[in-house]
Amino acid sequence: MRRIQAAAVLPIALAIGLAAEGEARAGHVCPAVEPGVIEADAMLDDWRGFEPLRRGQTSPDASFELRCAFDAQRLYLAVRVRDEHVATNTKTG
Repeated sequence: MRRIQAAAVLPIALAIGLAAEGEARAGHVCPAVEPGVIEADAMLDDWRGFEPLRRGQTSPDASFELRCAFDAQRLYLAVRVRDEHVATNTKTG
């Protein structure tokens, strides 16, 4: 299970140009945090003070803010996506 999670997260992090040290291509660096600073609980209050990477500005459609951090064991990502249309797929199979 751990291998699948790492395989899914790594391409995402690389695609947006995040780096632990040095200048990232997107101009955004994920800071190192102590274990326990970020709690994966679907609440964004842990992310106060983390500078977001913004794309699409404040557009109500197709814009996002990404915040990231890492500790010795995990890469943490919080993405706030704005989209004026909600699409659902009711088909199964």
